[in-house]
Amino acid sequence: MDDDGMAVMLHCNYYHGYFVLQAGCVTMWNLALPLLQSNLRHHVRNPLTLAAQALEDIDSLLVLLRCQMHTELAKCEEAEDQLEYAVTHLTKALEMDDSGAARASDDSSTVRMKRASLVKAGEASVT
Repeated sequence: MDDDGMAVMLHCNYYHGYFVLQAGCVTMWNLALPLLQSNLRHHVRNPLTLAAQALEDIDSLLVLLRCQMHTELAKCEEAEDQLEYAVTHLTKALEMDDSGAARASDDSSTVRMKRASLVKAGEASVT
């Protein structure tokens, strides 16, 4: 997403209220869905980050959407070898996951990030 897209999201937040912002985030998610493939995922990293942050800023009740966004962002970060950021997104997804959607995902990247999270937690307890 370019700077104009970010300006539109901020404009929605400040002038039109949370419902318009949430509708924009849902639209962004729907547009990103076809691109959530391993070879195309990098194209949606910034727009999904913006949408997830906007929903978090307004403390949106679209919890399932936020959980799915953070799960996909974790996969984006993992593909870029940014495991610390991936663990952060995965942790956010798991904290919001009442339905079990994030826990039910057993693909290799999620398992790898969970292991990295355990290693990170182990390092934190040692220091």
